[in-house]
Amino acid sequence: MKIQWVFNNCPEKIKTDARYYWEKKQSRLARLTSTIPKEQKSLRIIFYFHKNKVNQFEVRAILEVPGRSLAVQASDMMFSLALDELAELLAEAVRKYKEWIRHSSRQQRKGRYAVDLGTTLPLLLEDEKERRKDSFFSILRPRINFLEEQAQRELKILELEDAITPDYISPQELVDEVVVVAYERFSSRPKGKKLEHWLNNILYELLRKLTLETNQNVSLDEEFGQQEFDYDLEIDWIPGLLGYEEKRTLAELVPDQEETRQWEKLEEESRQSHIYEVLRRLSGYCRQAYLMHLIDEYTVDEISEIQDRSVEEVILDIGQAKDAMYTYMHDTGMIG
Repeated sequence: MKIQWVFNNCPEKIKTDARYYWEKKQSRLARLTSTIPKEQKSLRIIFYFHKNKVNQFEVRAILEVPGRSLAVQASDMMFSLALDELAELLAEAVRKYKEWIRHSSRQQRKGRYAVDLGTTLPLLLEDEKERRKDSFFSILRPRINFLEEQAQRELKILELEDAITPDYISPQELVDEVVVVAYERFSSRPKGKKLEHWLNNILYELLRKLTLETNQNVSLDEEFGQQEFDYDLEIDWIPGLLGYEEKRTLAELVPDQEETRQWEKLEEESRQSHIYEVLRRLSGYCRQAYLMHLIDEYTVDEISEIQDRSVEEVILDIGQAKDAMYTYMHDTGMIG
């Protein structure tokens, strides 16, 4: 990341020492902003030395990122403490910015999913009526790629529980099965349930079925006849906001507490291992409600409709999952 220093009334030694000290902070900032293209971010640090004040050192940082300017400031009688505070404030500003990007991206996606499914509904109805399987599949499948993320999370849990092998079925194949089942049941689907929610419900039904069938060596393909379809899908690509996409990760499940150095030093894969350790201990409905709410931003009412359970049950499960995550992260020293 490009850094521009601006010093005001500072002796040369302080300039040198401040730059050297900031290098220790820079690696953390680089990790926090690693998903932002380097050409789309720059940092300006403004340093003031007030010789006759108690807090002699005043520092400001302006981080330019796509769509925003993140500005923070700190002061102290020691320049190192001022830079420490500046780094913490900047890290918090970056976290809030990334959450804004993620939230905006999710809402944009959810709006598009609803519109796409709504506009294709008459076509799907006609294809089901005329028994045009291939057409039904080719219309619906590219518009529910969002289910692959949910499928991937759940399949990972099943792998950790030794319920399936890593190569047993892919998220893409499982979502293919969702379309196959949807076609067979389309005429009898619940009329009051949104199409997106109904498809979610089928996904989790197949996941429960998958757990049982792996113990009996029965393939989903054999029962639902996926081999009857001949299709060539285009990849559904949604451009990220502001020229880049802030990927959703399970790290968003970490409680909003001060992260320890131990957590900050972990690579993404190690972080996810800790999070999966908590997730695999939760019941299926509890885990799925928790992930849909915090990662996919479904409301409790929407989750209630997807899971065919009461709102009260969903709220209770989400609360229990949050408590379990907090307890684990705190007891293992990942958060303060």
